[in-house]
Amino acid sequence: MLAEGEDKPWSLAIDDRYVYWTTHTELRRAPLSGGEAKTLTTGQGLRRVAAADGDVFITDGLASKVYRVDRESGSSEVIGTGSQPDGITVRDRNVYWTNASSTIGGGWLAVANLDDQPVRESAGTQRHRRPPWQRR
Repeated sequence: MLAEGEDKPWSLAIDDRYVYWTTHTELRRAPLSGGEAKTLTTGQGLRRVAAADGDVFITDGLASKVYRVDRESGSSEVIGTGSQPDGITVRDRNVYWTNASSTIGGGWLAVANLDDQPVRESAGTQRHRRPPWQRR
């Protein structure tokens, strides 16, 4: 068993060193080889988690933000905003996430490129921003 006594674990991600999971208010991790679980950061309404390239990415639906979290220190930065961001994945230095809507058919997908410097809160909030393979 990697961790027990957790408060409603929600979403999982794994990289070469750790397994990560969200609870409603915490991003936690435990070594794949076994060992003590650790809280990396806290939030208002953490939902999903993804891991890539030594970083962890989380959506916080209540705060309407998407964060990049350092897997060792737990330091975090906002890489995007949205409307109740939820599902998240990472590929080729791009972070993709879903955004909910209070109306049927009003949701959208967003993307933030991790190589854009500096990373800004507004990154990825453009509803019609096309992924790299569709740009010309």
